[in-house]
Amino acid sequence: MLAGLAYRMLGSWHDTEDVLQEAYVRWSAADRSDVAEPRRYLTRVVTRLSVDVLRTRQARRESYIGEWLPEPVPAEALDLEEVSMALLHLMERLTPPQRAVYVLRTAFTLPYDEIAEILDRTADDCRQLHRRAQHALADDRRRYEPTAAEQRRLLLDFVAAARDGDLPRLESMLRDDVISWTDANGRRRAARKPVTGREKVAAFFSHIYGRPDATFTPVDLITGPGLKVVVRGNYHLLTLDSDGTAISAIRVMANPEKLSTVCGVLDDGMSSDLELAIAAAAAGAAVVRGKYGTVVARHDKSATDFATDADLAAERAILALIQGGRPGDAILGEEYGASGDAEASRRWLVDPLCGTLNFAAGTPLFSVNVALQVDGRTSVAAVADPVSGEIFWTDGETAGVRRDGSDLPLAPSADSLLVDVNLDPITDGGFLGSRLLADPAFRAAFGQRVLSTTLAVAWVAAGRRTAYVTDGNLRDSVHFTAGLALCRAAGCVVSDLRGGPLHSGPGVIAAADEKSHAILLGLITPHLPE
Repeated sequence: MLAGLAYRMLGSWHDTEDVLQEAYVRWSAADRSDVAEPRRYLTRVVTRLSVDVLRTRQARRESYIGEWLPEPVPAEALDLEEVSMALLHLMERLTPPQRAVYVLRTAFTLPYDEIAEILDRTADDCRQLHRRAQHALADDRRRYEPTAAEQRRLLLDFVAAARDGDLPRLESMLRDDVISWTDANGRRRAARKPVTGREKVAAFFSHIYGRPDATFTPVDLITGPGLKVVVRGNYHLLTLDSDGTAISAIRVMANPEKLSTVCGVLDDGMSSDLELAIAAAAAGAAVVRGKYGTVVARHDKSATDFATDADLAAERAILALIQGGRPGDAILGEEYGASGDAEASRRWLVDPLCGTLNFAAGTPLFSVNVALQVDGRTSVAAVADPVSGEIFWTDGETAGVRRDGSDLPLAPSADSLLVDVNLDPITDGGFLGSRLLADPAFRAAFGQRVLSTTLAVAWVAAGRRTAYVTDGNLRDSVHFTAGLALCRAAGCVVSDLRGGPLHSGPGVIAAADEKSHAILLGLITPHLPE
């Protein structure tokens, strides 16, 4: 409670720590026999110390260069609910007594007589201070609070449009009166005055984030989701406000003194490999989702295969996250190929848009696949569905789906009797999916589907398909590695087409259970070469 009180009062983690340390010193020196209620005593001490800090800070603020913004704090540093960066920023317009009363009354629901005792004022004075604080904040308090999942998606969509230089899309995400603040205190080259208006804000961020060396790393703050951004070796933290339909405000924290807490946590382990995989898949999905339904250029790979601008842009977004978070790792991407140390024990496999033909044809069945191999073994993987917003994931042992910010376990099921058959690999004399589809026994046993995307592999793990069957050599495949890792972690039966261990022979059967796997194995065997 005391840390939450001080941070709400001050909007600064460093000042909060100083106040708590001084409060501890005073508590240690206090005569405990005179303290009837320790909670009320410590609340009074922390509140009065915070008011003193605010008054001193008002004098220092006159020499502060540019906008002053609240200091971002990692979510794991403090268990704090119902506080937003927007509110902390707005409260800067309150006097120290108004802020104290507003926090104690609104956040902690203390009665006015107790607040009066804490501040050494009358209860009527405190009521008046609270009314004035409410009036000062009323016009600008947001009437809509997006969920954390909505906020993360908005951040990823925003930076995806900005890094692609897609000004029309970027402007469509902003309110006409959108405003952007940057806090650097002269320590970094940054805008010292707010940037206002849809066109100016869009152009401003498109210029900054359009650089090829820009990287973006998601981070959870006390106040909600944010993004750590690195451009030209300098970092800042990006947070957004939304009114439910468009972005209304953008805050950029670039002051190194206020970033040390967040960046220290990020650099020491921003996230597990799993969270980085999920974030990378989500970043790619944001790009794909933004370009779906638009006219995109095609880039031919062969007479029957091509990539689109969406494939390329999504892979760039994914690479930026992985390279920023794990600079020493190797990467194999479908579009840009191999990068990093070829001998590295850690290698990321990236398929930025699995189902390009579906995407180009306006068919909403495609996925973004990201997997990490450590010493040749898949350790984490994520498969994102840009249309539904779901991200299927595995840490190598368990498997789940992240939906609207919540994780649910995957549970394979054969109830659907639907089997997806991949028709892409055509090998001379080998198994052809078309032969299986033409087999009356197969059609009698299962419902057949041909989706042309490995999203269907993730659906087997999720219980939405009974099985998936494909031919071909799938070892180290950017298309299949993530989905197959999901299936194995979820408890599916996964083998090659002859029933042997995965990769010991051609193709794969990924089935929800032993029974379905055995039936499929019997149906497939006659179509395999001797």
